[in-house]
This record gives sequence, C-alpha cells and structure tokens, in this order.
Amino acid sequence: MRLTYPLICYSLSLLLLALTVGIFQLGGSDDVVGSASPGDAQIEVSNKEAEGVIDQLRYERDIANIRADVLSQQSSWFEILIAAFGILISVIVIYFAFRFGNAAVAEAKLAALQATETERQTLLDMVEEAKTKLKEIEDHRSAAEALANTPLGEEPKDDENRQSIREIAKAAIAKPKAERTVDDFRALIVQAVMDKDWPCVLRRARAMEYLFDEADPKDAVFALFYRGVAHSMLEQFHAGLDAYTELVERFGETEDEGTRSAFAAALVNKGITLGQLEKPEDEIAVYDDLVRRFGESEEPALREQVAMALVNKGVALARMKKLDDARLVFEETAIRFEKSDETGVRKQVTDALFNLACVHALKGRVADTIDALKRLAAQQGFLDCDRIKNDPDFDLVRDRATFKRYLVSQGCEPDQAS
Repeated sequence: MRLTYPLICYSLSLLLLALTVGIFQLGGSDDVVGSASPGDAQIEVSNKEAEGVIDQLRYERDIANIRADVLSQQSSWFEILIAAFGILISVIVIYFAFRFGNAAVAEAKLAALQATETERQTLLDMVEEAKTKLKEIEDHRSAAEALANTPLGEEPKDDENRQSIREIAKAAIAKPKAERTVDDFRALIVQAVMDKDWPCVLRRARAMEYLFDEADPKDAVFALFYRGVAHSMLEQFHAGLDAYTELVERFGETEDEGTRSAFAAALVNKGITLGQLEKPEDEIAVYDDLVRRFGESEEPALREQVAMALVNKGVALARMKKLDDARLVFEETAIRFEKSDETGVRKQVTDALFNLACVHALKGRVADTIDALKRLAAQQGFLDCDRIKNDPDFDLVRDRATFKRYLVSQGCEPDQAS
C-alpha cells in the first residue's frame, strides 16, 4: 500500500484539474455564442496552460510508476531475502533442537539409570536393615525365651542366653526411658541380678511396677517378686515381706500357669523372709500353704517349688530343734521326688538327702547317716567331701571309725574324713 500511494495522489490531482477546466468552460458558454470576444484569447491561453499542467502531471505520474516498479522489485527481493533468512533460522533451530534434544534424551537416560541405581541401593539397604532388625528380633525372642524359662529368682545358666539378655539390657539403656518396653525392663532387672547389683534391681523393679502394674499380671508379679528379692538381699526384710505379701494377696487365685509358678516362688521367698525375721512358725505355715495349693500339680516349675518348700520346712523344724519332725519331712521329700528327672526337682532331692544325713548325725546315728549319704551319692553321682568336712552337723559322728571308713571308700582324703 505504501508503494501505490503517490499514484493515487497524482490521479486525484488530474481529476480535480479536469473538473476545474470543465467548470470554466461551462461558465463562459453564454459569451461564446454569437461572436468572439476578447476573453476568447484568454481562455485559449488558460487551456494551453492547463494542458501543460496536465502533461506535467502525466510525466510525473509516469516517473512515479517507474519508481513504484523499482520499489516493488526491491521489495520482492527483500521479501525473498527475509524468507531465506527465516528458512535459515528455522534450519538452525531444527538442527540445534535435534542436537540438544538428543543430549537431553541421553541426559534423561543417564538420570533414569542413576535413579534406578539409587532405588536399587535403597532397596538393598532396606533389605540389610530388615535382616538386622530380624536378627535383633530373633535375639530378643531368644532372650525372652531365656527369661521365660528361667525360674524367678534364678539366673540364666546358659552363656548364650546370658549374653543375649545383656545385649538387650544394653540396648534398653540406650533408649529414652519413655520408650522402654516391658521386656526391656525384664532384661534390665535380670542383668542387675546377674551383677548382684541389688539397689539397681530395686530401682528397676519399682519402675517396672509403676509403668506396667495394670498390664499383664505376669509383669506385675515379676516386678513385685524382684522388689521383694532386692529388699531381702539388702536385709530390708520387712519391706521384702510386704512385697511378697502383696503379690500373694493380689494373685493368689490366678489360674495362669506362668503366674502360678511365680506365685509359688513368691510364697517360698516369703517363707524364707519370715525365717530371717525369726518367725519359724509363720514360715512353716507359708510352706504348708504352698504344699496345700500345689502339692498335686504336675507342672515342673510348681513341683520344684513344692519340693523346695518341703526342704525349707524341714530346715525350719531343725532350727527349732524338732529333729524328728525335720527327719520325717526330709524323708518324705526324698521319697516323693527321688525318681524325678527334672533338674530343679533333683536339686531339692539332693538337699533333702543331705539334710536327712545331718539330722541323723545330730542324733549320733552313724548307720542312718551313712545310709542317707549313700542315697545322696547315688542321686548326684558323687559325694561332696568338702561339704561334709565343713558342716558342723557331722561333728558327733565325724570321729567314728565306721563313718571314717565310709568316707575313705568314697574317695575322701583321710584329713577330710577326720
């Protein structure tokens, strides 16, 4: 549109001039009719001038057309150059798009591989962590089984179980106190028992009792029991008696096997504590209560507690100088459990037979003393010469020739037999 604008202007100028000449001719038509006048020459001059102007305008129009053609050709070349430049830019853009696109794809592939490797490593780490946790759970379960299979008041005898309990206790100490579980407290208490750290046992038992008293009855029994043990070992016998009494009153009617064995152990410890307080009648009454409750039970843990109660009863009677009554109790215990193959029960049978020999020796009955020692040797597979030598209960028979010969026949040295 900018190139044809001069042509339009020249065309409009010519049209305007033609209209002007026509108007002048119309305006002078009345004077022409009839004859020539002096104005005719002037009109003729004006017409000539107008024709000159028109010619000039035509010339300029032609010049403008030529310029327009030149400009139009130049514009076409310019447009071609612009188009070519645009094509070149497009080609460059496409080239670099492909080039950087391939680089981006390669980079994306690399990133994907790295991400995959990272995920793979994460999964491997998770597997290793799971294995570690599984081992911890297995160790924890092993320690829990060791705790469950160990009678209250006794330590685990297996080194592996002892080590497992120590590891759980170590991990429990590293935890915030609020995150410790009941099993953590069990391990912590048993560890302190193994270390004979009775103030620590007392603190941990109280903490366990406070935190888990309303949970599983077994946990409350465990805490109460070891609170009583700690008090007794610290010679706080009245406090220990209170703990055992509370346990008996709260859980005396339970039917749960685990709780029943803990209850029976608490009764035994209560009897022992009463003996330490020099209350033998009350002590014997507690043992009788235990035998009455569990005397016919076939549960190994309860059978062991019954045998222990009978042995302790016999010892209490002997301290009261009721030797015949004590002898009957020891004899009853030996006969009742002599054929048992349970380790804990067999231990009580050997104690009963040894104490039976002591009672006979206190009475000066050499033959009965030797008979009891023979049964003891058969039960445990040997005769403990040092124990016999150091026990004053054998003083009345120690110098008897028959007694000496027997001891020598069992491998005791002459100085041990005299």
